[in-house]
Amino acid sequence: MELAAAGDDHKALRGIARMHIAMAMNGDMQAIKEMADRLDGKPAQSHEGPADDGAILVRWLTESDG
Repeated sequence: MELAAAGDDHKALRGIARMHIAMAMNGDMQAIKEMADRLDGKPAQSHEGPADDGAILVRWLTESDG
């Protein structure tokens, strides 16, 4: 939703925010996740690699890995 479409006092955006908060408070895990991603940021993806050549080692886990 564009801010211009929300009107001067942004009532529509505040309504959406209230609805989203209510959904999270009622246990909607998707709403909780979305809110956490916006407030805290998504967790950084870890990368591992040797420091000497600058290469990055990526490990893919399969179901047999645990």
